Amino acid sequence: MKRSHSPSEERESSPEVKKSKSEDLVDFFKLHYCVDIDEPVAESVIAGVGISKTTLKTDLFKGSFLTQNSQGVDVHDTDLTKRIPFDEFNHEPKRFQAFSERYPNGLTKQQDDLYQVVGRCMDLCHVGDSKFYMPILAFHSLNHILKTREIIIHNNNELEKAATNKTTTDELIESTRDQGLNRSKILFLSPMRKFAYEYVKNIMNLFFKKDQKQWVMSSKKFEEEFGDNGYVPGENKKEDFRELMSGNIDDCFRLGIQVAKKTLKLYQKFPEADILVCSPVGLRMIISEQEGKGERDFLSSIEIVIVDRADVIIMQNWEHLINILEALNSVPKVVQTDISRVRQWSIRNLGKIYRQTLIFSELNFTELHALYNDFSKNYAGGQSDIRLEYFMKNILGTLEHGTMIFVSSYFDFVRLRNSLKKEDESFVQLHEYAEPRKINRARDLFRLNRKKLIIMTERFHYFKRYTIKGVKSIVFYQLPLNPHFYPELINESSPDNQLESKVIFSKIDLFRLQNIFGTSQAKELIKSDKKLHVLMSE
Repeated sequence: MKRSHSPSEERESSPEVKKSKSEDLVDFFKLHYCVDIDEPVAESVIAGVGISKTTLKTDLFKGSFLTQNSQGVDVHDTDLTKRIPFDEFNHEPKRFQAFSERYPNGLTKQQDDLYQVVGRCMDLCHVGDSKFYMPILAFHSLNHILKTREIIIHNNNELEKAATNKTTTDELIESTRDQGLNRSKILFLSPMRKFAYEYVKNIMNLFFKKDQKQWVMSSKKFEEEFGDNGYVPGENKKEDFRELMSGNIDDCFRLGIQVAKKTLKLYQKFPEADILVCSPVGLRMIISEQEGKGERDFLSSIEIVIVDRADVIIMQNWEHLINILEALNSVPKVVQTDISRVRQWSIRNLGKIYRQTLIFSELNFTELHALYNDFSKNYAGGQSDIRLEYFMKNILGTLEHGTMIFVSSYFDFVRLRNSLKKEDESFVQLHEYAEPRKINRARDLFRLNRKKLIIMTERFHYFKRYTIKGVKSIVFYQLPLNPHFYPELINESSPDNQLESKVIFSKIDLFRLQNIFGTSQAKELIKSDKKLHVLMSE
């Protein structure tokens, strides 16, 4: 059954954090992770039967979507029309107190809307502003780790008491299953160190009370490696580029955090860490199974995975992200935990359907939906073959000197480049892996009209933002993922002359069309039976 999100009445002020009686609190952690789903229902969920994607209808979540299950798994309330005050989610007490001290005015409207989903252990993909959610994600992560510990300590006491009184029973042992196969519970994936820094700093601020000394191991090393390094791009770059590329933008890192009783321990070995903070490329380097040296046991019991700034990750290496998500909750080679304490659903290898997946992106794109829908690699069918065939048969022969071919996907770029080489076409190429001297030479050859075509990838433009001189026409092999690149490239390429641009698109480009031309025109283009459309601008 699909459920739409009907927001409660609009509030002029943010919801206040209040105190509630413990008996009135809703413990979504226990209702979600401490319940064994029936085998038939689990099988249907794994098979994707009865799973629906619901688009949220609030102002905040416009363009966002979450997963709903219609197989009768009514272990806790996922009806978002029934709003629950933040203080009634039965948080770990000290974490709630620390949050209240840091944010005495309570949550903002955006944060409260977000926690209505996150706090119920539901999956979410949010498309939009990225500036408000980090405190909520840090709080949710810490709360999860400490709720887990709270249950483990309680069960340890029960087992010790029973052992002392010689009253241990099979029923008691079964009721104290409270752990996964390995220790790590949270995986935070982020494209740059500066974003990871913000997440970890929020973890620090919420682990300790506001007036309490922060006992953080290796904090100096963390500041040196993840803190602001003062880097600022040149003033000739666009404002959005300067904002994104300022600071510590390194994209290869891994950090294990162990949450001790009164201390946060950074730089812990992954098998001993509660929270893993990684970039996709940094984590992919150690889980790769090439030469049989890959290690991934520490990913076997991840219960919350957070993908931050997916719109930036796709400009790095999307395949790394897919490979990591596919590796989550696999059967480990070595089990760290006492098997008598491992939850039955973990033993049954059902971790994937218990895991909460939270994805955040500032842009909406087809690959994001494919990732969210069970991380399918084959979302597009044969569209790459069809696109290449169409270009070679219908577009290439019409191109004149001074044409730029803009290619969004590096995979498509490689295939197109190889096809042009077979045709002995006159062209140069600009891509993110090219050496600076080759980039300069390619730009000069094209500017001087010694080469007919220049192919440029979106990732190259994303990270370099060069103005390419000599462009008289542009072919968008696929529309850019970043919508502002479309007018930017057209306006910068030929400021003095009217420039012709051609766009190849198909149904999978709906989101890109919407982002650039608007929803109504995009739908009109997609639904039309015409093979050719002409759009004029003044």
